[in-house]
Amino acid sequence: MGADQFPAPPPPSILRTVLARVWDLAFASLQMLLAWLWFFLGKQFYRHVKTKGSPLASIARLVAAAIRRRRVVETVQSQQNYYNGCGNPIEAVG
Repeated sequence: MGADQFPAPPPPSILRTVLARVWDLAFASLQMLLAWLWFFLGKQFYRHVKTKGSPLASIARLVAAAIRRRRVVETVQSQQNYYNGCGNPIEAVG
């Protein structure tokens, strides 16, 4: 008795293993194909804005601002302004 109550399962067949891997590859390929189709069919609706200046300069500004503000303590008042105290963002009134 004890832990060996059940017989050992038979080893999986090679054919079954190969079919499972082929099925996984086919499923992943289909998902990738659908993602590409979704991207290219929707590309006409994207906004095409040319960048102004160097992208490295904007990344440098972001890093500098994050370093400057790393010790800023967020107050409860500022959280309530955005989340209205209940977790829902306040809608812009206009």
